[in-house]
Formats: sequence, C-alpha cells, structure tokens
Amino acid sequence: MRTTTSGYWALCQLDTVNIAELITLSGRTQTWRWTTSNQEIVSSTYTFVPFLGGAGNGIEESIDLAIATIDFTLTNSGNDFEPVLIANDLDMATIVVRRVHVSTPDGGTNEIYRGKVGDYSYNRDQISGQARNFFNSINVQWPMYTYMDQCAWRFGSPGCGFNTSSITVSSTVTPVSSGYRIGAVCAMNSLSNGYYERGKFSFISGTNSGLSRSVRVHSGTRIEFSHAFPYNIASGDLFSLYPGCRKRLVDDCTSKYNNTRNALAFPWIPKQENAF
Repeated sequence: MRTTTSGYWALCQLDTVNIAELITLSGRTQTWRWTTSNQEIVSSTYTFVPFLGGAGNGIEESIDLAIATIDFTLTNSGNDFEPVLIANDLDMATIVVRRVHVSTPDGGTNEIYRGKVGDYSYNRDQISGQARNFFNSINVQWPMYTYMDQCAWRFGSPGCGFNTSSITVSSTVTPVSSGYRIGAVCAMNSLSNGYYERGKFSFISGTNSGLSRSVRVHSGTRIEFSHAFPYNIASGDLFSLYPGCRKRLVDDCTSKYNNTRNALAFPWIPKQENAF
C-alpha cells in the first residue's frame, strides 16, 4: 500500500532533513490540500496550505493486523464547509497523506496513508471524524444510501439537481392571523391548494428580512408557516417563496418537477411483509 520513491530516500541521506506531510482530501465535487508545514508548499503544481486543525494521535497501526486510522479535526474558520456538509460531499471522501522534503517537495515522496473518511460530526467551529484505511471497507455501510420509498435528496441540493430559483416567486404580503407572525396573505397568483406546502418562505424586507420558514399550509393566497416569525409582519413586506417536495417519485420528481433522472426513490421495492 505504501509507496516510496528513490528520490525521497536519497534526500533522507542529507545532513539536514526537513520533512512535512501533504494531505489531500478529495470529495465528490471538491478537493482540499493541506500541509503540516507552517508555510505553503507547492508540489506537482498544487498548492498545499498549512493544515487548519489537528490529527489527534496521527496514524495508528497495530501488530494484530488492525486497520490504520486517523482521527482528525478541521477548523471551520476560513473555509466554506456549509455547502459541502449539506451536499454530503465528505461522505466516503478519499484522504491521502504523503511525506516530502520541504526544500525539494518534488524530489520524491513517501505515501504513508491512503483511506476514506468514515464517521464524522461537525458544529459551527469544526469538523471532527475518523479516516479509515482502504482495506477497512467492511466497516463502512454498503450500499452508501439506504433504499427507501421516498427520495433521499434534500430538495434543491446538488444531488437533487433541481434549480429552485426557476420556480421561486417574489411579491408582497398582507399579514393575517394572531400576532401577524404565523401567517400571511400573499399578493400573488393563486395556485392549487397545497402547491407551496413544505416550501421555503423568506422575507426580503421588513423586520424579518433574511429569515425563513417552511410553509405548513397553503390555501388560495393564504400561507401559514411552520412556526412564527420573531417580529410582526407588516403589510407590504417583500418575500420570496418556492414550493416544497414530498420526495415522491411519481407525484413530485416526475409530475411536478420533471426531475426523474435525479430521483433517489424506490417506491416499488416490496415491503417486508409483502416480499414473500
């Protein structure tokens, strides 16, 4: 599994040796490159920046043939990880760790680890998880996605592939209901009842500007929200709105959005009680 070039070993014979690790993390749509050096390193035309995190105990292997793992922590500061996490781009991402000589990073390499990201968790400040050796695939869920009746994608996500801006409408509201926070009458063309249910309602102006709620009820021009906005809604406040998706293959992916090719739903798999 490990690969070491002759040039790397030749450089190790020098009187002064300064070695750093290059970390390459490759998701489905994006690749990150870091180094354990305190300065940027350019190798094979790629720039590796100082690692924003830590590797815990590093790479650990056992004489009982246990699988090599890496516990890692990525600092969220300076990185736009939110869309990556929403798109599940880190699931089963490939991680490669190589050692190079800082003075001549292209003079030779020593690959010390190659694996995939396993379990991970995150909060506002950091992402923590564990990378597993390629040979540890037996401990990874297969298949990656659970087959189910309804689509597993988040509506409008990269996996879903549907552009919600194409069906987003913008208009003004006339507040209704107690406290003028839980519902509104929208100055817009009326569509069939329920069309916008589970959709996303966002204020563009007013005291609630920038805040969003899910649509709980849509009846005519009346919209009721999943929960109240924090501030009273004023007549004339601008909003944007797009309908939701109930993740049904025929009723939503096919009939409503013409997005069957990206559907991750399997409604015709027999139920367990009907399989036999």
